[in-house]
Formats: sequence, C-alpha cells, structure tokens
Amino acid sequence: MVCEAGLKVGRVAGSLGEALRAGPDVATFVWRLASAALPAVLSADSRDTHKLLAVAADAAALAGARGTLDGLGPVAARGGSSRLVTEARRLAKVLTG
Repeated sequence: MVCEAGLKVGRVAGSLGEALRAGPDVATFVWRLASAALPAVLSADSRDTHKLLAVAADAAALAGARGTLDGLGPVAARGGSSRLVTEARRLAKVLTG
C-alpha cells in the first residue's frame, strides 16, 4: 500500500508525527491513517517501519485506541530489542490497555 505507491515509510511517519504534534484532537485521525497502513508495511518489512510504529503508538495512546492490528503480533513477539520490535511491543501494549 504505502510502499507500492512509491512513498517512503519514514516520510509518511514524519508527516503523521508532525500532524500529531498539532494536538490531541487529531490523534484519532492519525491513528486511523497509521493503522490502515501498518498491516501492509509490516508484511513488506519496509525500511523505517519502526518510525510508523512509534507514531502509531503515540496516536493510539492519545486516541484511547484498543484492539488488534494485523501483523503486529508476530513482530512484537520477535526476540531482541531492535527499534522495530521495541515499537511493535509498545503499540501492542497500548492496544491491549
């Protein structure tokens, strides 16, 4: 989705992060965009995915989002402490309350 359109995940994450800094009123909007993009980005194992996960975790926390996200569980369950795994775990924790 994002990758196929020729957009760079890091740039998308940066733009969404900038929007999120406008205030908590936009958190739900940013969360919806990030959560729509993440399943495709996670399955593609794209560069800078950790940046989108970080923005998604921040937006989900501010928006009070709960639930599941396709593809997040396997990434969060990986061993190690890479930024990708760390941000996936953080988002999973936010979504499970």
